[in-house]
Amino acid sequence: MDLDSFNKKYRSFPKLGYKEVYNDILNIVIGLPQVIQELDNIAIERIRFSDTNKRHSNISEISYAPEEYIKKHGRNNTRNQSVFYGSLLKSIDDLEARIAVIAEANSELRLNSGPMSFKKYCTIGRWIIHKPIRVIIFPFIKEAYSSFPDLEVAAQSFSNTIKEHKDFEEILAFHKLVSKYYAFKAQVEDDYIFTSAFFNVFTNNFNIDGIAYPSTRIEYSATNLALHKKASPHIKCLEVEHYKFEMQGKDVFVEQLAKSITVEDNGDIIDWLELGE
Repeated sequence: MDLDSFNKKYRSFPKLGYKEVYNDILNIVIGLPQVIQELDNIAIERIRFSDTNKRHSNISEISYAPEEYIKKHGRNNTRNQSVFYGSLLKSIDDLEARIAVIAEANSELRLNSGPMSFKKYCTIGRWIIHKPIRVIIFPFIKEAYSSFPDLEVAAQSFSNTIKEHKDFEEILAFHKLVSKYYAFKAQVEDDYIFTSAFFNVFTNNFNIDGIAYPSTRIEYSATNLALHKKASPHIKCLEVEHYKFEMQGKDVFVEQLAKSITVEDNGDIIDWLELGE
């Protein structure tokens, strides 16, 4: 299958099996230009929701989820595959990234845009990339990466480079196609087949640790990061916070209940300072 045939096959979002999609992507991306960037010393936030006001005692409980609990395809994971999902932070007070993390992590928020009422508890971990990782940037939307110079430069450089390629039109069509899949607001598990196959083609077969892509929940103004399990030694938890999160109609109420006093450098224990409830 050539690139033009691939673009035509997948532009209508066909419902195909994971193995077929994976093999098609693998065969087409070999030698195809991609936006790849090394990231280091960048903060990430990751959130875990719960129906109960329980404090997690260990970092491992809020890091990569146990594979046996993962029963469905996600944006980048297959069934029984643990992927670290988080949002890149421009600063310690990056509200847009926090909204993105909350919206992407909670199924009620992810699948609904109208008024709703519910109460959840959530634990937010703040992590740092302390050893360099290599990520694919997709899609390369300027607004999503303008606060991250390394990502913005890589995306712009890529755009300039492919203009000189003999297959420029087909390559651009491919990247626009993948961008549409990543921007699509999935409603059912099958909607994730293409993107989870794309993620695994690169992390399984190339020197790639993950993918950076804009949040579809807040109009691309924050950048999500998905990391393969092999990247786990490259990230480190710095601090943890625990919140009560409520929605009443379109009103949102957030109360911080606890924060970590210490997170052991070489261990897995979280010591909590209680702030409320």
